[in-house]
Amino acid sequence: MAIHLKRGERERKKKELEAEFAGVFAEVQQKRKQLQKLELSIQDMEMSRQRKDREFQRLQRNLMELLEEQKEELDNVRAKGVELEVATATSAAAAAETARTAKIHEQKSKAMFESTEEVLKSTFMSMSLNYFNSIKMIKSLRDMNSETTKAAIRSSADTATAAAAAATAANIPSMRHLRLGTNDLVNALQQNRDKIVEEKRKEAAEAKRAMNREYPENVKEWTCKDVQRWLDMLMLGQYKKAFMEARVDGEFLMEITAADMRDVLGMEHRLHIKKVLTMREKLKPLTVEELRKRNERQREEASTRLRLGEEPESKDKPPSAEQVFRHARNGRRQRLELAINKGFDVNKEDANGNTLLIMAAQQVNVSLCEMLLKRGADVNHQNANGNTALHYAMAYDLSGDVGQFLIENGADDALENQWGLSPYDGISAKDAAF
Repeated sequence: MAIHLKRGERERKKKELEAEFAGVFAEVQQKRKQLQKLELSIQDMEMSRQRKDREFQRLQRNLMELLEEQKEELDNVRAKGVELEVATATSAAAAAETARTAKIHEQKSKAMFESTEEVLKSTFMSMSLNYFNSIKMIKSLRDMNSETTKAAIRSSADTATAAAAAATAANIPSMRHLRLGTNDLVNALQQNRDKIVEEKRKEAAEAKRAMNREYPENVKEWTCKDVQRWLDMLMLGQYKKAFMEARVDGEFLMEITAADMRDVLGMEHRLHIKKVLTMREKLKPLTVEELRKRNERQREEASTRLRLGEEPESKDKPPSAEQVFRHARNGRRQRLELAINKGFDVNKEDANGNTLLIMAAQQVNVSLCEMLLKRGADVNHQNANGNTALHYAMAYDLSGDVGQFLIENGADDALENQWGLSPYDGISAKDAAF
């Protein structure tokens, strides 16, 4: 009888512990959802900060141009003063009067320049304070996220492992703080931008070299170096060292999971992982069903061209402009490359003055923009409405990646369309009304 009582007591305590554990686990799950919401909020704020940063850089360039114009005007005033002094050198009294007038003009110009410089400095200080306040706000949110995680861990010692997993899942990369003096702000920003542009150029050169070398037809026969070249082609060369240390060859590449890339290879950016997985799918051989669908699509396209009276694409003759622009609207990169290789003008315009690059920006296709720029596309071409590719990139790409890429490759963000709108202001008369 005592044994049965003890056994019943143990069962009762066991159920109580299980119920308590379930409650604590539910609480941890709730905290984890809260952390994920905070992470999304911080990502939105980070995207907003990046847009503000790009606008800040544009304002900085405009202010620098204004300073240069002020300096040029001052030099012109000084030159005119010298010319007047030389022209009236025959008369001592006239020369003295001219020198006095020139000196007064120079003093006025110097005072005007100094006042303008003070205004510009105060403007820079105001923008800098706004910039650093944004970073401070993001850091505060991250600290709140960390405190929430600690509270979840302290809720129960028995669930330490589960809480640690939640904290890891909600981990956010730390922000880097800028520590610049007021006098060094302009030079530091310019040096940082030049460094980014140089890194992008190196990545593009590595990707181009990687694309020019042939890969084994079967991806499972790839060596570790082939995988490195493939990463260069994807412009993800920062992960080459991790892939080499893990000895990732072609066969292993087809087996690793997203969790392996994140936890072992250190790929923190989720879009980088998605890019690797997406491009890896394209390396797999087509199945019988996929081959059938591809053949059907090719037959349908041939029938459509025949119905519209278009000539079939030949091996040597480039396709018609209408076909090429249709490829651009649908993001068909390989067919565009083939048409350009056959001699199609990469800067050819359609009826509205749009080029292939403008269409790629309208479709928010950074890969297509990259290919067209390498083939000589005019990044600052304006269509019939005066809009450039950068206008459409800023209007349609909420992340700002396409616009940033175009600016790094020479896009002029000061060009205005027929309504006087810059890429930051809009693309149509409706935007001008606001």
